[in-house]
Parts: sequence; C-alpha cells; structure tokens
Amino acid sequence: MPGLHLFPFSFSVMLHFCVMIFSAVLFASAQSRHVHPAWFFNTQSEWHLPFSQSNRALLSEVAGAKTAHCGPLTRKLVQGVARENTVLVTVVDKIIWKCFGPSYVENIQAANISYWLIAALDPETSMALASMGVKQCFNAPQDRLKYKGSDTKYQWGGHHWSMTTWNKVHIMKSVYEMGVHVVHSDMDVVWFNDPLPYFKSLLEKPVHIVIATDAVTSENPKGDTGLEALTSPHANINTGIYFMRQWPGGLEFFNIWLSWQDKRIGHDQDGFNFVSRGYYFHGDADMPLATQTQDRMFYCAYSNTTAVSFLPASMFGNTYTYVNARLWEKLDHPLYEVHWVWGGSTMESKRQNMRDAMKFHDEPEYYTSPYLITFALEQLKMPEGFNSWEVPRTEEMIRFHVTAANHQLQQAYYAFAAALITNRTLVMPRFLCYCSKNWYQTQSCRINDEKLATFPFVCALSHVLRVKKLQQGFELPANTDYSGHKVFIREYSFLENPKVPDEIKRSYLEVVPSAVPRPPGQLTADQLVLSTDDTSSRGYGRRITVAAPLSDWEFHKVLERYGDVRVVHLPQPSRTLSGFSKPETAKQFDVEIQRRVTYWCCRSPPVMATKNLTEGVQLVGLPQNRWENLPLLGKRYSYLHQTPPLSGTNVGASVGMGLPLLGEPKRCTVERQADVKLTIGAIMQNSTLRAKSFSGGPAVAGRAARQTSAVARPRLQTWSAVSPNAVAAACTVTGAIPPPRRSTTSSRAPAFSAAQPPRHPGRRSSVKVHANWGAPVEFKPAKIVSNTSAAAGPLHKLVIDVGPLAAGYAVPGQFIQIKVGDSKPGFFAIASAPGAHSDGLLEFLIKGAPGTTAELLCNAGDGTEVAVSPVMGKGFPLDRLPASNTTAVLMFATGSGISPIRAVIDSGTLAGRDITLYYGTRNTDSTAYRELLPDWQAKGVKVVQVFSESKQGYVHDVFEREGLSKLPADAASAVGALLCGHKGMCQAITSLLTAKGVPPEKILLNF
Repeated sequence: MPGLHLFPFSFSVMLHFCVMIFSAVLFASAQSRHVHPAWFFNTQSEWHLPFSQSNRALLSEVAGAKTAHCGPLTRKLVQGVARENTVLVTVVDKIIWKCFGPSYVENIQAANISYWLIAALDPETSMALASMGVKQCFNAPQDRLKYKGSDTKYQWGGHHWSMTTWNKVHIMKSVYEMGVHVVHSDMDVVWFNDPLPYFKSLLEKPVHIVIATDAVTSENPKGDTGLEALTSPHANINTGIYFMRQWPGGLEFFNIWLSWQDKRIGHDQDGFNFVSRGYYFHGDADMPLATQTQDRMFYCAYSNTTAVSFLPASMFGNTYTYVNARLWEKLDHPLYEVHWVWGGSTMESKRQNMRDAMKFHDEPEYYTSPYLITFALEQLKMPEGFNSWEVPRTEEMIRFHVTAANHQLQQAYYAFAAALITNRTLVMPRFLCYCSKNWYQTQSCRINDEKLATFPFVCALSHVLRVKKLQQGFELPANTDYSGHKVFIREYSFLENPKVPDEIKRSYLEVVPSAVPRPPGQLTADQLVLSTDDTSSRGYGRRITVAAPLSDWEFHKVLERYGDVRVVHLPQPSRTLSGFSKPETAKQFDVEIQRRVTYWCCRSPPVMATKNLTEGVQLVGLPQNRWENLPLLGKRYSYLHQTPPLSGTNVGASVGMGLPLLGEPKRCTVERQADVKLTIGAIMQNSTLRAKSFSGGPAVAGRAARQTSAVARPRLQTWSAVSPNAVAAACTVTGAIPPPRRSTTSSRAPAFSAAQPPRHPGRRSSVKVHANWGAPVEFKPAKIVSNTSAAAGPLHKLVIDVGPLAAGYAVPGQFIQIKVGDSKPGFFAIASAPGAHSDGLLEFLIKGAPGTTAELLCNAGDGTEVAVSPVMGKGFPLDRLPASNTTAVLMFATGSGISPIRAVIDSGTLAGRDITLYYGTRNTDSTAYRELLPDWQAKGVKVVQVFSESKQGYVHDVFEREGLSKLPADAASAVGALLCGHKGMCQAITSLLTAKGVPPEKILLNF
C-alpha cells in the first residue's frame, strides 16, 4: 500500500532467527560433515590472520584458504586469563553458538569478567569466535573426546545433545588438570555480575563443589548470601553452573563422573546426580547413600570424601526466579547470573526472555530499521488478598489469571490488526500474569510450593503467546488485501534499550479514539481525524484524535499520511479499530491470531479427577463476538468459557482414582432449623442440578435454593444416572459416597437428611446435608496406635486398632471409613496386606489435605479415639489374573495411591509373575515407603520411580516412552495391570494398554 513501510522479507526473517554471523567461508574448511581440517587438531598455539576487536570482517581467499580461528588448549593460555587461579569455561558447538554465542560474549564482558575461556567443539565455532575478535578461546582437544559427531539442531534428550553434554565434562577436566579452580557455565546463561568474590570466599569452607540446582526458591533468609540453606541430596542438581576448587581428590571425582558416560544413563547432569546423590536420585536400592551434614553440604554417594553444596537460586538464578519471583530483589541478594531454563520449551523462548532483559545480541539493523506500532493495556483489578490465597483456592487463582490474560490478549488482537494493516513491527506490551505456567501442577499459582513470588508479575511472552510462531512472522497467506504484509515483533523493553536511536523513540504519533460517537455515514480521511495536537501525552511527538472505531481501510487511510513516523502508539487499541471489512479476511485473521495464542498449565491431577477438569486452559485472543472461529480442542485443554463454574468445594483425598472426597462443603444455610429434608427431583434442561422441593418452611427453601449453585454437568434424564459427584456439587455431600442403591423409603429418589453441626461462636448457624444411599453405615470405636511421617509433606502412616472389624479385610484394595469426633467420614484404602496383623491392626497411608478428616487424622496423636466403619469395597479382583494365563503384571501408582498396591505386593498373591511397578511422586523426598523398595525388588518387583519435578514427565509419559514398547502385541493377552492414583493417569494408562491389546478385564481398579 502506498505510503506504508514494507521491510524486505529476507532481512526480516534474518533478524528473527538465531544470530548468523557465519558466512560460507566459515564452513568451507569442513569439506564433509565430520571431517575437521588439520589445523583443528594442532597441539601448538597458532593464530592465523589475527583479528583486532575493531575489525570483525571475515577474511578469506579461495575455498580452503587459511582463516582466523582459535588455537589449542595450552597452559600458557589458561594461566594467561586466570584470575585468583580461577578460570570460567564455556564449551560450545556451532548449533548453540549460532543462537547464544555473540550474546554470551557481550554479556560476560559487560559484567567485567575477565577470566573466561570458550572451548570450540568444531571448526565452524572456532572460526566464528575468531571472526568476532575473541582470543580467549581454544579448540577442544579431540583426543579427550569420546564423541565427535555433529547435527543440524538440538533436540532435548537426543543423542547429539546428550553426548555433547559429556564433551563439556571432558573439556572441564582438561582445564582442571592445569591446576586452576574452574567455573563451568552453559552458553544459555547471562552473567550480570562477577562471581569471583563469592567463589573466592568459598575457599575458606570445606566444600569442594558448589553447583546450581533446579530450585525455584531459596531457604536463605534476607541478606544471607552464604551457601544454600536447603542443600540436600534430595534436590535435583543442574550442571549448567558449577564451581570446582582444586583439591587432591578433584581429578578422581572427574574420573568417577565420566565413568557414567559409558553406562548410557543419559546426559552429564544425570551422571552428576548419580555420583553425588546415589540412591536419592532415582531411589535405586543398589546405590550408596549420600551423607548429609549440618553445615549446608553433603558428601557424595560415590565419592564420599567430596563435599557438595548448592548455589542459592536467588543469586544464581533461572527464568522463574528472575521473571516470576524476582527472587534476588525479595531476599536482597546480589544477582550473578541467570540460566534461561524454566521459561519455555524452545530456543526462541529463551531468546525472547533475554531480549526482554536487554541481554540478547542483535545486529544494529534490528534496532534501527523497523517502523513500529506500540499499544497500552487496560488491566483487571486483582481480587483482594490474592497473594495470600492458600492452596485450596488455587483453582480460583487460575481462573482469574486466565480471565485477566484473555482480557489482555483480546486488546492485543486489535494491535496485531493495526500492525498488519500498516505493515509495521509490533512492540509487545508488558503482559501481566497472575499465575505461573509450568509443565506440571502449580500450588497457589506458584511452582513447587514456593512462597516468594508475588502477583502480578510481568509475563515471559511464552506465558501468553507462542514465541516461535511469532518470531517467524505473522501474515495472512494468500490474502489479496494484505499480500506481502508480515508482522514481526519486538520485546516490551525495546524502546528502553539504549541501542535504539533517540530519533526513532521521539518520532512518535499517538492515535486516540474520540470519546464521543463518530459522525454517521462514510467519512473521508480528513473527516476521520477529528483533531491534531503538536504534543502527545509523553511531551514529544504528535497526537491525533480519530472518529473511532475505524475499519481496516479507514485506519490505513489515516496512517498512510504519517508514513514517516517511526512509532505509532495506540492507548486504546480495542476502541480505535473495529476490525476487517471483509468477512473472509476477518475470519482468516482470527484463525491466524488464535494459532499464536498459547495455553496455561497445569492443574493438579487430584483437582482434575475430582472436579472433572482438563489439565490446562487454552487462552483466547479473539474478542467474544468472534468466538465462533475458535478451534475445537483436544482432551488436554479447554476454554475457560466452556469450563463448569466453581462449585464452592475444595479437593480432598481419594480412594484410588474413583470416589472423591470433597473438602469444605457448600452449606445450605438454615437459621435454627435442625431438621431439613431435601429431595432432589430433577435434572434441568440447562444441565444444572437444582433442588426441586424442600421442607422446613418457605424461608428455608428459598434460602437453600438460592445457595444451590448451577454447576454445568452432562445432561441426565433419570435418577439412575444421577452420580454422587453431581449431588455433592449441588450442595453438601462432604465425603466420598458409595455407589447409589435404590432407597428403601422411595422408589423415585434417594432421601437426604440434615444434621445441625457444632456451633462456633460468632458464626452463623448452618446445616450440612448428608446423603444416605441405602442403609446407614454403623461406626465402631477404634484407636490410633501410631502416627508417623511417611514422606515429606502431609503424608502420614497410621496404624489403627479396629478390633474385630479387621476380620472383614480379605482382599487388597478394600477400604474403610474413618471419622474423628463429629467430622465427616473419610474413605481410606488399607495399606497393609490381609492377615498382616493378627491383633486387629490395620495400616493406612493418609495425605492430610487441608480442611478434611484426613488432616485431622494426620494431626492426631497416638491413642486418639476415632470411629470406623466395617471394611468396605470389593478390592482388586485379582481372580481375573490367574497365573495360568497372566505371566506379567504391571502396577501403576501415584502419591498415596501406592497404599493398596503395597497391600497387593506384601500379600504375595502375585508372587512368581513378572511384575513392574511404575510409582509416581513429586520427588524422592515425597516418596512414601522408600524403605520398602529394596524388599519389593528382592521379591522380584521391578520398581520404576517417576518424579514429576524432574523432566521425566508423569507416570503415563514414562510408561509410553520406556515401557510400552516392551509389550509385544502378540503376547499382550498375557499381561494384567493394577492401577491406583490420579484419574488422568489411570485413564491414560488404560488407553495405552488397551490399544496395545491388553484385555480390558485384566486392567484392575480397587473399586
């Protein structure tokens, strides 16, 4: 379109891929993929055609000519850069160098760090370093490496990626052999300050290695800049950053670490975790234990004279601690570096976060070439006390976050339209987040239950938009109106960056929508501009008021007369633009925008199971009147506007994956009414559950009816289809309910009765309505014999004397109901095997969810009197797995779902089979029955532990990746399975097994 600025496509694409400072000459010397030139193997220090910092141009003659490159690793080089006998080393190949190399060099120099070296793993990187004028580099000694392969890209967990991480360890050992302390740094790290004073202070301590972790918080109090107080062999270690001092056992430690490469256990980080943590890494009973001390360190499992401690995540951070928690500010700690993990799954996400922080190296044209659109966001008001909401209110927090994110994205919708219409580059705003995004569950919208993040925080762009797609450019393919228009983005800090010339920043036009309705009829370009001011709200540039809302062609007509302005700002984009004139263009725009909108994740599996919710929520970038163009979603995500409203209940414990225990019930308030009967008689046309008739007076009925929420449910037509969960959601069922049986008092509906709860001073009287499905349960007195912690968190092992009732326990997987005082009953699977105790004792593994009977039990002391039901349920129908045709049994458990699985194993019912247990918990520390794992393995049970805090994924992820292929399709009928735990896991495993050919009747649940 005339008067608008179009950028050459090739240049724009170049700006949004990894920085490419290579030219063909850099690759000419490597004539085949894995054959390096002779100079790369030189052992003598040699520089060809040395470069000065001021001359960054590449020198070349014909193909095969000498080109500047790094020299070999020599003692002279190492000692020449060392400071305080310390060298910071980074090992890199051409793939990572392309993406992060120039930024790394620029930032380490800006941090005034002088004692650094970069090891080039291939000739291309060696020459690229030299082309930048970098002389603090060396060619990786090839005789020290076991892997010399290459690839065109990194894939996390792939062969090239994994083997290259081991190459780093070989190189670090080579430098360490020269008698210096070494600091290792990955290249996707930004150094903010010189860490040498900190590392030097550690030489006075007995610790040998200080290393980063995957932690997102620090237990060090404000102002405490010492070693991490949370140092423990239970925590996951990250080898991206570590300091290793010189000590007599140092080389031997390297040898032990490197010996794990041949064991094919994964990458170098896995090796370090095995060597240092031993058993505590994966719970392998054959491994030795690390030894914890009282002075913030532990001694390694496989090198028990090597002392390891952790770098505080506040000072040696990651994307979460830097972006979400701003941890160093909260604790008043110095910030030394940020490793850009925990912030998105792609290289593009890392680069975007670095650009936000103004720490990514882009070529000058990135800052000087674009013509820009900027825009402001209107924000929703955060609920009162939001930052102090506890875990039971996580779902409310999630929903507010998604609402707020959608509100912002639907304003950005119009800004993207403006950028497309004018073919300008769009500067992202500071999107605000009220909940962290992760690949596993959050607690109070924070990761791993950390407490220091406050809301809102400025989002990493990957929290709201798909960065990789955005960096490739936004366009409408084959659209005739906007052919050749392509929108690229800039980071929110772009105009704050000193690299952007002031003349661009001050070439500014503010486009403001009129506060009065626009004149009727079709308007000319002059009529569309209602007023012009020589000064904008910023004190420079110009300001125009337009007859908003403008169509796309009207907006184009207005802006084309300001084609020379570098920055066009929209304070209210959703009021300024109305959209596209042509319906087909508008629909195409909707589709392309929504493709670039990401999702929020993740809910906890118990919440998903008990509330029938998806793991994540797809964010929406389309205004509400455009929602008909939203795509259908898969099973993992849902739209917020299609999600059932909150029922006012919290999530409690569960028996297996089935019978949910709802937490604090919604109350049907009845003033001074001790006897209210409620009959639920209809499922309404709009799929909501409502009370049909009440007794107890009009006021009672009206008040109770008003407090019965409309909860979206699948449409039900008969009472036989009314689930206990539906009744519970409607009002008042406070515990798991047995399957409904026909009432003895009515053939049409189950009866409900209400009991007055204990009154609390200053609290309004209320009743809790409880469902009686069939005959009431008779509770008998029992006593807690012992109550001990079973694992980190609210997991407790209780032994209860139930007396003669224990005789009713015959099948692993059965359960009983337990009450404490007047509490509502909780349902708990029995963890001990039938007959394990002859004196009336039963064991339980109980998670003390807040506000539930489980919490009361976990807080109860030895000797506490409780009330228990008879043993209930059918347990696991193990008779479906006869030894004659079931030779292999797979067991799957998550969290406290291990209880009935333990009962099966200890019962010996399946002895002699090929048994594999997949056991999922948060981490080693939160794993119950760790002490029993060696005994189970001795009984022939292969145990595969899965930790959700690691990058393994969930139980079903690990089984699909590692176990499913081991099941031959032609023998699947000889396989059985037992499942207990999160509903999502059970459903996923069932789908995988049945698809493989395992008979459905051999997939057993304990209810």
